[in-house]
Amino acid sequence: MQSLIHCIWTGPSFPYRLRVFIKVWSRYLVKCNSDFKLVVWMTADSYRAASDFLSIGVGNVIDQKAWHNGGAGLDVLVNIAQVNFCKFHIAMAEPLFAEYDNNLQRAFGLFSSHRYYTSVSNIFRVLVVNKFGGIYTDVDYLMPNEKVMFPKNINEILRIFCFSSSIEFYMPVVDLIHRKLAENQCLILSPQCVGKLNPLITEMCGEIEKRYADIYHEADVNLEFLDNKVTQALIREMFTSYEMEKILKAYATRNYQVYCDLIDELYRGETQCSKDIFRRSPVVDVNGTRHSYYRNISYCTYKIVGSFFVKKLHTNLKNYYEQCWIAFKGLFEEGTLDKQFLFRGKRGHPKGMYNWANPGYARLSNLENAVRVVERRAKYIQKPRIKVALAKRLVQCVEVQFLRTYSIRPQEHGGAPNEAMSSFTALKSVVENGYFKKRFSMSMEDSLNFLKIFVLGLQNISTQQYDLIVILTSRINESHFLEFRKLIDPQKDQLDVDDIRAFIRQI
Repeated sequence: MQSLIHCIWTGPSFPYRLRVFIKVWSRYLVKCNSDFKLVVWMTADSYRAASDFLSIGVGNVIDQKAWHNGGAGLDVLVNIAQVNFCKFHIAMAEPLFAEYDNNLQRAFGLFSSHRYYTSVSNIFRVLVVNKFGGIYTDVDYLMPNEKVMFPKNINEILRIFCFSSSIEFYMPVVDLIHRKLAENQCLILSPQCVGKLNPLITEMCGEIEKRYADIYHEADVNLEFLDNKVTQALIREMFTSYEMEKILKAYATRNYQVYCDLIDELYRGETQCSKDIFRRSPVVDVNGTRHSYYRNISYCTYKIVGSFFVKKLHTNLKNYYEQCWIAFKGLFEEGTLDKQFLFRGKRGHPKGMYNWANPGYARLSNLENAVRVVERRAKYIQKPRIKVALAKRLVQCVEVQFLRTYSIRPQEHGGAPNEAMSSFTALKSVVENGYFKKRFSMSMEDSLNFLKIFVLGLQNISTQQYDLIVILTSRINESHFLEFRKLIDPQKDQLDVDDIRAFIRQI
């Protein structure tokens, strides 16, 4: 019996997160001597991106002409590829969609063209496990636990569930404390039960046909949302704007209400420019989320799947969670989904949050990464540092112009007295010994102290004949010395001599 782990990637990219998923699983399955095979299902656009990436680089291999039958249990054409010497199987999504109802194919085309990639996956994951069995997982969900040996084959996985479902079909359950909720980040179906999800797929097709006009509108809204000027600004500024820290801090602390309020404030007044004037509505709803713009699509995808699963269970979700799902999760890294999913409402109660106003990101895992990056950046902003190399450059620039002005053309200026040049050399030695030795960067406090000593020293050396403050002003206004200009006057992009003299009076 073939043991398969499936994932899907759609959209014109072959991102780092997916590559990490492939490498970790590939190495882990080899280490555990497991019979499982990793199959990455791709759409045409994602396959082109993967091919471009895998055609170059050490350990990357793909032969675009080497498609062959996948063998027993996998009667599709597959391409065996390598990323950093880690082998995996590529299979294409379009031929599998072509085997099903026209409504599924129409939905696939609509979701792909409108960048509703998650909805493509929500449909396709059901088709994959129904045809081949095995385990489907999102690339940001199941990751192996290096402390345990992964089961040899799919039969060992199925034993964990002890046939708690009448057709050996299983899904994740999230513990919301006050209730249990079935989710679709992972689907498991015994290879002996392939085809048993056909009623589920038929129901999905019927709902798509019935709701297609509304689904089309929601897909249009998604495209407009992603192209909205506020969303685009968030994408550009997420890693550079200090203001974005508030949003990510609310997300990091799982404060649902604060997060929604911040998003609502950003999008207030923004409306969808729908072609149908009767459908025009705010970008986000009263809770700062996009729940209403995903309702019809969800009824045709994961809600149908979850309802189907619950009906097939021999027990309730609470017992299933405690007796089966917790044991299954023990094979993997600690509950990624639980960590991402649980937020806190106004009264502190757990609240599942997937219907959020996504600021330009397709998956919650991306926001998890963004939180960490921006937290690090926030610390930098709160306690900034300036490179020593930049301070050295400022000193050298002033020195060069000082010597050029008063030494290279002595006939015009009478030359700089020896004591002045000696004083500048002494000043240079003081700042170098005090601030430049054995360090790569200076804290804000050290940077300010360096600047105070350097500027005050230049003031003391200056005379009516040779004013080093004028030289400093001309050099510090160069574009790369912005950080030092902000230390002198944070309100100005360009300084004049009076600004620097005012700074000296403050010392």
